[in-house]
Amino acid sequence: MCREERRKMTRSSTGIARTTALCVALILSACAGEGGTLSTPTPPSGSTTAPATVEPTPTEYRLTGHVHLMRGAMHEGLAYGRRCWGAENGGYNDINAGAQVVVRSESGAVIGTGTLGEGEMDSPDGCAFPFTVGRLPNAAFYTIEVANRDGPSYSFDDLEREGWEVRLSIGG
Repeated sequence: MCREERRKMTRSSTGIARTTALCVALILSACAGEGGTLSTPTPPSGSTTAPATVEPTPTEYRLTGHVHLMRGAMHEGLAYGRRCWGAENGGYNDINAGAQVVVRSESGAVIGTGTLGEGEMDSPDGCAFPFTVGRLPNAAFYTIEVANRDGPSYSFDDLEREGWEVRLSIGG
C-alpha cells in the first residue's frame, strides 16, 4: 500500500472515531438531565422514607417426591435396594418407571407433568419411585395424579411448609 493511501485511511478512521465520540457525548448529555451528570433519584428533602426495593418472587415451583408402592402391590421376591415394579396381578402394573405424573390446579387444568423414575426397594414393605414436576405456577391447590390414578390435593401453603416435597402411597 502506498503512503498516500495510508494517509487517507488514517484521516478517514480518525474522522469516524471523532464523529462516534461526539454522538455518544451528545446522547449522554441528553440523558443526564439539568446537572450534566447521570444520577439516581433522591427522595425530596425532609423525607424519611428510603427508596423501595423490590424483592423478586418465585413464579414457578418444582415439586419432587416419591410414590411408595406397598407390599402386595409390587412384584414379589425382590431384595432391598434392587429395582422394583408394580405387580401384574392386582392392577398395579401401571406403576412403573416412565408412568406419567400429572399436576392439576384447583380448576382441574393440567399445570405440570413428569414421569416416575426407576423404582427401588427402599424397605421390606415397599418400593419407591422418585418423580419431579418442574415449572409449576402459583395455584391455590395442586392435585397429583399418578398413572391416571386420582391422587391427593395439597394447598400452596401445605407444599411450602413441606419444601415442595411429597410422599405418596399406593396399595397395601
